[in-house]
Amino acid sequence: MAGRASGRERAAALFESVAALFLAAAIALTVADVCLRSIDAQWRIFGVVELVLLAFSCLVFLAMPAVFLAGENIAISLFDEAVPRRVLRFLVVAAGLGTIAYLALMDWQIVVSGLEALRFDDETMDLRIPLFLYWLPIWIGFGGGLAAEAYLLITGRFGAALEEGPDRRDAA
Repeated sequence: MAGRASGRERAAALFESVAALFLAAAIALTVADVCLRSIDAQWRIFGVVELVLLAFSCLVFLAMPAVFLAGENIAISLFDEAVPRRVLRFLVVAAGLGTIAYLALMDWQIVVSGLEALRFDDETMDLRIPLFLYWLPIWIGFGGGLAAEAYLLITGRFGAALEEGPDRRDAA
């Protein structure tokens, strides 16, 4: 019997599932539009580009917290084997703090831009979708990534290099 999933794993699975739904929607819309146009050049799904762009925005940015929670960030392991474990721990914590600062700055700017789009009633050309809806998943993604990175840093569940590194670093 498999162990019960942790809250972190359940949250990551939720973000992954939501992102997968938006991927499926984008694929379905694109395939349907291409199939309709292959039957008759006049047949098309009006506004399909705007809908697919919104779906991809949701896909990419709502998956971001899942990447952080699963520890699947792109990592460069240049120093993993070359420095002692204490130094590596410091570097990982410093990188985590830098990531939190970057995500906080980005999230703040995203909120400013999203609220500006809302204030000016910016819309897409065809379907008149409020551009605020394009900013919303970006804000949620960066905010979720920020919360996930902070959680991992506070709980000490960060840095795959610290968990998987060779034993020889302990002796250095």
